[in-house]
Amino acid sequence: MAAEVCGVKLTTFQSWIRKDYYPTILGGYALARFLGVTVEYLVTGKDKEAKNQIETVRAMLKEAEGKLGKISV
Repeated sequence: MAAEVCGVKLTTFQSWIRKDYYPTILGGYALARFLGVTVEYLVTGKDKEAKNQIETVRAMLKEAEGKLGKISV
């Protein structure tokens, strides 16, 4: 199914998995969309967007903790 979504033959997709060959830019983009990740994540294993989201959540939790501390005092 993933090979179909990326528009390649199953053997080509299997080569991507084995890292015999790497996908084209369009193939990488299609694969990232299929997997629900960014192209950056496919290439590096890291995702700036996810990192930014984590930092935002941490800031929100810190703010909430401060407000809860004021309420309980």
